Amino acid sequence: MQMQMHKTLNTKNGFTLIELLIAVTVIAILTAIAIPFYNNYMLKTHRSDAVTSLNTLALNEEEYMLDQGVYTGTLADIWSSTTSSEGYYNLTLQLLDENGNITAVPADATGFEIQADPTGSQASDTDCDPMILTVNNGQISRSPSDCW
Repeated sequence: MQMQMHKTLNTKNGFTLIELLIAVTVIAILTAIAIPFYNNYMLKTHRSDAVTSLNTLALNEEEYMLDQGVYTGTLADIWSSTTSSEGYYNLTLQLLDENGNITAVPADATGFEIQADPTGSQASDTDCDPMILTVNNGQISRSPSDCW
């Protein structure tokens, strides 16, 4: 009778330290690339808060003009707070005379300018600081144009 000798192989299942380090390094590199893209995407997404708020304010100002016969220089007359609807921007309202200069006299105003300044986490959006909607003598302008 012949005896069969079995060699038992000592195999271990798992990852080596080198393999784990390589995997962690790859994940770190991908994260370092993805986070700035995500942050930039969020800044652009939050700009819609300014666009919506500025357009709504302009409509409210025109409605006020139709009801009262003059534009208002008081933000509280046409908006419930000094921030945009989602809070990413601080809002200011100024009246403009026929030459486009700022005036404090509603009877002299032929238009208005609404400005949205980024605040909080949105403050790092320096490309669109501030966003301005101007309406004067029937002409509408928005700046910076790339942000709209």
